[in-house]
Amino acid sequence: MEEKNHHKEDFSVQFRYQRALCLLLMLFLMLSAMPTSFAEDTADVAVQSAPLERSAATRNGMVRVRLLSIGSNPASLTVTAVGAMAVSGGQTMALSGGEQISISHSSATGEIRLTRGGETVSMGREMALRRRQTDGGFRIAQARRPQNVYPGDLHLVSKLESGTYRLYVVANVYIESYLYGVVPYEMGSSSALEALKAQAVAARTYTLRAMNANASKVYDVVDTTADQVYNGSPAERDRAAEAVDATRGIVAMNDGKLTGTYYTASNGGQTESARNAWGSSGVNYLTVKDDPFDRMNPYSSTRKMTIYAAFSHASQNQSLTRLLQAKAPNATILRIEAVTPHTPKYAAPSRLYTKLDFDVTALVNGETRRLTLTFDIFSELESALNLSINTTKNELWSVKADGETFVLTVRRYGHGIGMSQRGAQQMANLGYTYDQILGFYYENCVRMQYTFTHTILPPVGDAPVTATEAPATISPAAPNQAMVTLVNVEDVLNVRLTASDNGTLLTTLPAGTAVTVLAKGENWTLIRFGRIVGYVRTENLTFTGTPPTQSDENPTPITRWATVTGTNSLNLRASGSYDAAVQSTIPGGAVLCVFAVENGWASIQYGAKTGYCAAEYLTFSDTYPGKTSQTGRSAMVRTATALRATPSTAAVVLMTLPQGVQIAVQSSDGSWCRVTAGGIDGYVLASSLDFSAVGIELTPVPTTSGEQTAIVNSTASTLNLRQGAGTEYPVLAEIPKGTSIIVTAYGETWCAVCWGSLTGYVMTQYLRFDVPSGTPTPSGTPTPGATPEPTASPEPSEAPTPVPAASEPPAKVEDDADIGGYVAWVSADNAPLRQAMAVDATVLATIPRGTQVTVLAQSGGWCYAAVGQMTGYFTADALSCEQPDAPLGQKYVSTKSDSLAMRQSPNTGAAIVQWLPRGALVTFISQENGWSYIRYGGKEGYCASQYLSDSAPGAVVISDTPILDVTLEKVTGWTASIRQAETLYQWCSADAPETAKVEADLVLIVLEKGEIWCRVRTEEGEEGYCLTSRLTLIAPEN
Repeated sequence: MEEKNHHKEDFSVQFRYQRALCLLLMLFLMLSAMPTSFAEDTADVAVQSAPLERSAATRNGMVRVRLLSIGSNPASLTVTAVGAMAVSGGQTMALSGGEQISISHSSATGEIRLTRGGETVSMGREMALRRRQTDGGFRIAQARRPQNVYPGDLHLVSKLESGTYRLYVVANVYIESYLYGVVPYEMGSSSALEALKAQAVAARTYTLRAMNANASKVYDVVDTTADQVYNGSPAERDRAAEAVDATRGIVAMNDGKLTGTYYTASNGGQTESARNAWGSSGVNYLTVKDDPFDRMNPYSSTRKMTIYAAFSHASQNQSLTRLLQAKAPNATILRIEAVTPHTPKYAAPSRLYTKLDFDVTALVNGETRRLTLTFDIFSELESALNLSINTTKNELWSVKADGETFVLTVRRYGHGIGMSQRGAQQMANLGYTYDQILGFYYENCVRMQYTFTHTILPPVGDAPVTATEAPATISPAAPNQAMVTLVNVEDVLNVRLTASDNGTLLTTLPAGTAVTVLAKGENWTLIRFGRIVGYVRTENLTFTGTPPTQSDENPTPITRWATVTGTNSLNLRASGSYDAAVQSTIPGGAVLCVFAVENGWASIQYGAKTGYCAAEYLTFSDTYPGKTSQTGRSAMVRTATALRATPSTAAVVLMTLPQGVQIAVQSSDGSWCRVTAGGIDGYVLASSLDFSAVGIELTPVPTTSGEQTAIVNSTASTLNLRQGAGTEYPVLAEIPKGTSIIVTAYGETWCAVCWGSLTGYVMTQYLRFDVPSGTPTPSGTPTPGATPEPTASPEPSEAPTPVPAASEPPAKVEDDADIGGYVAWVSADNAPLRQAMAVDATVLATIPRGTQVTVLAQSGGWCYAAVGQMTGYFTADALSCEQPDAPLGQKYVSTKSDSLAMRQSPNTGAAIVQWLPRGALVTFISQENGWSYIRYGGKEGYCASQYLSDSAPGAVVISDTPILDVTLEKVTGWTASIRQAETLYQWCSADAPETAKVEADLVLIVLEKGEIWCRVRTEEGEEGYCLTSRLTLIAPEN
């Protein structure tokens, strides 16, 4: 039937809370430096319009499109003129509209021959057919869509390449006409108009970039997916053409350059960065960020599998059963308790998880035990479970617990970089405009509008005429917009008839929806969405500008709703007739707001769109039948759970959150939640939280004037300030007894403190807290933890030799002393900072090598210096104007990428203990066979010695990191020619080491083919990577 478009496509709780609070605050400094954003919420999603600018410059608008789809070296063509055309080459002639000619080409001689009316003539090795009317052009019988017109000139060139002549078939087409044949095939004309507009701008920008890069070559782009699919102009104008016209002349620009407007079918709910995927450094606006719009689009590519908690469930996937049994051969698995993806391939906020844990209950030697079975997602699970979408192994895996099942979902189709076409479509459905779509996917871009020129032959004569084409008239952006901001992308916001939670429910809005603000109130805001006016909670909106606070508009009373049934999708038409234009399609199961029903047609609203649907495919209801909002922005810890630094079960455990604690949930992707507890951010498993319950809030430690101070009250004369919260960490300095320090985070065993410019950790039992009367001390009286330093040898573990007290006040710098005021570093190991300019003066503190100080004055071999808020004297030879290398026994992580794996044993296949950040100072223990045994953060393990250095690493050079194009696929039978002399590189970066120089017109063997890079081999056997845009790819002959 016409309307059915089936798409492919009680021990003391208080004590536990106090303990949790202490641990949380103790780790504040550590966590504050870690990345936090990662999840599928809209709280961190910013949608900004790409502002419009107009250029006074006029640009050439004729794009040269190589019709590679008809073959890389066609032997013959059948061409039909559409309108009058002039033929030039070895012969000149005129063609009338409708006249047909045949063209043949010899790969041996390069001769092009033209047959017309039975007569064949030689045209040499180059010929052209040029239009004499703007609506003219040509058709090619061998084209993919032979009925479509190529609205431009035809240029044929035969070139000698490796002993064989190759025919280049090039259509010279005006850029806007070219886009008529690109946009409908790249996105589909049934998409929402604003999404098509965004696609048109992206395609126009891509084209102009190619024209700039290939100006000296035979063609600018090809008509295949190597650039953009182009099939000539469709016979009838459609919505895609309307989108092209509405954005005529507009391109996207970043930092004064044309934007790299890469786009992908579906990013799976998170954009990928060009750096991660391709190693590209010139497109820093293409970053990893959450895309709730792609995720909520029902047509985004997904694969799903249900996993049953009861292992022997009759419907359990048998492939999974075999995999789990093989992983635990000596156990009998009874239940699957949890399924958790973790360990992202890239740094946060990436959710491209590479591991999947199955927490199971099993019988082992007759005993019931809990086991964790870990799988590599892409090498062990994806193919075995038939969950692959891409061959590039870049899909996003997530798991949602649902009663006695776990629903595993795999998302992402394509490289995931730039604009998601599914995301753009969803944004348009939610009421966003194309400039907002562009602004979201290409951050900080502007819309630049150019005037393009169009070249054509006159009706008589051979001198081409160049005219300018007027750009589109652009309407101003809609004012007073706001975005629906929710914790979870799967949540919705209720729209009500009155400003009350008891008001009649009109509809619901998904996270990320754009609405027009009519009147903002403290608790409720009146908004418009499509034709619907109603009230929503103010706290769930993110506003732009200064919204109005009063409005004369009244809410829209809706008393009838409908659900799409009996079809996979339903057409939304402009009016109540099967002859009316299809404005969009609505997926089966969608809930619609109904305004009226007449003559078998329902006037409805779906998303922000209004129109008409055939009533026979609707099931009507007098109450809203869809999902309504149930969750809030906080949750209670259902069961005690680990708070981790990153969303991974292998990540550092910051603390254990006790059962019953109320925490603020910042975001959730169904598997992990980013949460805040006691002012500290971290990650917990979503399955450990209860959104419907209310727990007990953790409160911050009371402070005085914004800071908590304490006095060093050690048993020895000084107290060790350590790099971490443990005696295994290096001593940064020795703080004299009686010194006042600032406590930035409190713990039962350790406190994070600040002493001058130094920050570190000291044992809590050696601090005395002086707080005003009536202000409680943190967590009561501090007590030592379970493993304090031995009382026989209190802090510091090696007490310094007592020094005599000063017999006189600190010496003053003489008036003729050299005045300093410069930065220096301690170059001696544990240099003493003294109270006076004498070697027997009181030692105020021992300052470690590498500490930065400020020299205030110097005289007689002494320097008067400041170390944070403390001043004293160093011997001049203890300081250096150059930062020293790492102290003996310590080394810097000096990787070319971002982090280094610490492994359990000295081999690359060993389990990873933790990731070491680039520049980290680690304790070096031993070295053997290229591996170093080290200690960092209280953990020990092995890392490759080549990535450790005595000096701190410099700035990261992105191109030094050998990253491959994730779209690369191995191919056979493919070859490629190069358009000019090129360089082959060791990896996918123009800054990578060179492997070979290749001359122009040589034919290369293609080993791997990608969207951005290809791996090729020369006839001499030299291999390397070359940009795909520099190659003419030739498919194998069938």
